[in-house]
Amino acid sequence: MLQDLLECRRNGWKERRAKDGPHKLATSKTNAAVSNNTQNAQHRRDQERNVARERQRHALSQQQAHRSQSSLSGAGRCSVNSASQDARQRYSSPSMVRILARESESSPKRSIPENKDSVALQSSKAIPLWTDDRVANRTRSALDEYTELRDSTELTASLDEVPELNKGYRCAFELALKRVLEGNDLQRAAALEVSRIILDGKHLCANEVTNLLLETLEFLPDIAIDSPKATSHVADLLTIVIKLGVIPVEWLTQDSGRKIGESTCESVPERGQLFSELAMRFNDDPQKAALLAPLMPRRVLC
Repeated sequence: MLQDLLECRRNGWKERRAKDGPHKLATSKTNAAVSNNTQNAQHRRDQERNVARERQRHALSQQQAHRSQSSLSGAGRCSVNSASQDARQRYSSPSMVRILARESESSPKRSIPENKDSVALQSSKAIPLWTDDRVANRTRSALDEYTELRDSTELTASLDEVPELNKGYRCAFELALKRVLEGNDLQRAAALEVSRIILDGKHLCANEVTNLLLETLEFLPDIAIDSPKATSHVADLLTIVIKLGVIPVEWLTQDSGRKIGESTCESVPERGQLFSELAMRFNDDPQKAALLAPLMPRRVLC
């Protein structure tokens, strides 16, 4: 109480927080106008930011086109070493052309490495790695922005800025998997679309996807205790993964589906529920009729 009195004295006997009592109509209109102006200013800033992004993406595309033209003209002039240049171009990876951070300047031209290991090594030397917190913040902001705008181009541009060794797409898929299980309806729908974009763009290999799915499938019975619809949500994600050809149905059905739940248990209710959900999702798809054969017996047995 004495500390409050001393603080009030230091502030000139003014209250720390102004009381929000009844207002006159003129005061309410003034406050509404100020709030309106703030929102308009924020909208203008967002528009300016989007215009700046478009300009920078256009400049990057022009730089890439200029580099490709320069490399083609150089190959025409140096006809003596055309065989070695063809070999380097044949073994070079498209991931060498990287979209760097928007705020950074364009990097100088480097020699083309011979294989993927040297690509990763040279990329790690040229681009400093990000911290785990920075990668997590970038993936979270990218998914939040996609949830609001549904802009797949902006999503991939934002994730491409993460250094390759930091595995930004893997972190994004892991966060999307978490939101599929724990998020609200809007976040879940956006997370499923993000998963489709990442997998359809071949940004993750099959081993990375299966490693992330294994933990979810193993603890699905425990997750279903807190989220009764978790089995249905996992079936939605697996449907996307299977239809895109990332993993086959046999990966789920082998060993009697023991990837789902405790592997030593003979009967796990979530196994039958998940197979039933998948069977319903593939039932009306004539192209995936062959996938029902390994699922239906497992579903009947459960």
